[in-house]
Amino acid sequence: MEIFQYEFMRRAFSVGVLLAIIIPSIGVVVVLKRLSMIGDAISHTSLAGVTFGLVFNINPILASMIFCVLSALSIEFIRKKLQDMVRCL
Repeated sequence: MEIFQYEFMRRAFSVGVLLAIIIPSIGVVVVLKRLSMIGDAISHTSLAGVTFGLVFNINPILASMIFCVLSALSIEFIRKKLQDMVRCL
């Protein structure tokens, strides 16, 4: 096949195969722990981080990463608080 004559295409194909093996195994853990909507929430938070970065003249990728980490930590904090409140009832 002609497309595999290029080094970057061979590399891209091999990375794609590795991701195709790794990502479903991570997905199983996410679904079993009932965390499947957290990825959607964090991706939307990333868009807010990009907007924040563009408005305040900060690197949008850095702002997006900071927003994503903060949202993940916030979600985990709220999730643990809710579990503690349910146990108290």
